[in-house]
Parts: sequence; structure tokens; C-alpha cells
Amino acid sequence: MDSRQFGICVIWCKIPKMEIDLPEEPKFVTYAKQDRVTGTKRTSGEIRESTLSTGAVLLKFDQPPDTPKEYVEQWRTLEDKGFHVTDDGCIFPYKYYWSSFGKGHKNKGHQRSYAFFYQRRLDNQLKVTKLGWPATEQISHLCHRENCVNPLHLVVEAQWCNQRRNFCGLGGQCTCGMKPPCLHTYKNWVYFLDDVCEEAVELVCTEREVLDALSELSTTFSFRVLKKTSYAKEDQKAQARKKRKASARKSSPKGSISKHKSSKSEAPVSDD
Repeated sequence: MDSRQFGICVIWCKIPKMEIDLPEEPKFVTYAKQDRVTGTKRTSGEIRESTLSTGAVLLKFDQPPDTPKEYVEQWRTLEDKGFHVTDDGCIFPYKYYWSSFGKGHKNKGHQRSYAFFYQRRLDNQLKVTKLGWPATEQISHLCHRENCVNPLHLVVEAQWCNQRRNFCGLGGQCTCGMKPPCLHTYKNWVYFLDDVCEEAVELVCTEREVLDALSELSTTFSFRVLKKTSYAKEDQKAQARKKRKASARKSSPKGSISKHKSSKSEAPVSDD
């Protein structure tokens, strides 16, 4: 599994003061773009099938008390598409919700996670300290993996605190002095030579492995590992609706589609 898929980018560099030779990132064509080209919309079931085929698992978290309906719906939309779970406890959602994927949804996975589990959004009002340090609220990743949505790896703090965590790891352990401490050391891959520039990420796929990797999380937020067929009935109904709509479009005279439909409504209904 390519570690770049989960925001743990391994980049190779030449000696400083020489031209940096970076590997070409694989071009990612969004499903939304594919759908616009083909005139089809992917259902949640089709997206789920694709993520499960790459080692994802289905997790169902219990709703925390007093969580607003909006936060619940946004989390469930992300949750039902599956997660990739690492052996050290990171949880990565479908790529459309990644923080590092600029073409994805503006409401990123870690923001949905914090809202669902801790019942709050960020205060985006611009703030500074008496010394002029940026103090606007941000969500820091204690694991230093920006696409992770494990709520135990997230903490809200001032922007300067988040930035300070980027200077952490001398001696192989958290040295930034922030509380709570970082779970992993920070690495800026651009400045690493190729002999020390690798970080292995192992995915866990079985129920037992997932429960072991997320044992600490399960003591705070209850969840279940679902069977891959848990959404089978809903997926069959969605596929039937999709076929009916496709058939109706083919049988309708050209130009009879309602003009009031905006381009926004043509985006994949499942990527909300």
C-alpha cells in the first residue's frame, strides 16, 4: 500500500543547493469529474465497494449525547463509505474528505470528526496574542497525519500551538513541549535524504486487528466493526433508483429536462 495515499508522503531529495528531484504524483481524477463526463452519479454503495476493495473496513460509532443533528448527518455521510485503519490507530476516510485533497469537500473529515465527537465547530474569528502570534483556532493532529479522523488524535488549539508542533521530534520523541504531547514525531519529508526517508504504514483489515489497533479509542467512544454486506439492502435500492432514472433519461425527449436544475445538483449525491 502506497503510504502517500494517507498523507504520509515519502519524498526523495538530492543534496541541498541542487535541483530537487521529486517523484511525480499520480494524477487523481475525482469521481465527481468522472460522473460529469459520463453523465452518471455514483451511489454511496459504489463508493463503498471501491474503498472496501482496497482494504477499508466499515465502522459504526455510537452517537455521543447532545450531538446536533447536522453534525450527526455529516459524520454518517462520511462514515458509511468506510475507513482505512492503520496498526498504530490512525483512521482515514474516503479520499473526498481528506484535508490534503484540495478538490474534495470543503468540510473535511477531521472537522466532521471533531464536530461529531466533541459537539463543536471551530471559532474561525481571526485572533492574535499580545505578542502578535496567530491565535485563531485550528485542529491539530497529534499523530501528524493530516487526513486522520481518529478523535483521540485531534485537539483544538491556537494556530501558533499547531505550528509549534511542527518542530517536534529531536531525539526521536515529542520535544515541542505542547500539551497533550504529540503521538508521533513531525517530519518534513522535503528535507530528508533518501536513506532516512521511509515510514511504513500497515493497514489492519480483520475485525480483531481493528479492535486491537483502536483499543484506546473504544474505551472513550463505542463503535462496532460491521460486515461488508451491512448496507446490501440500501445499496440494492439505490442501484434500482439509479437504473430507473437512467432509463427515464433515455426515454425522455431531448431538452425536456427541467431547466431549473443547477450544475450543483449534478454532482455526486453521495459526496456530501
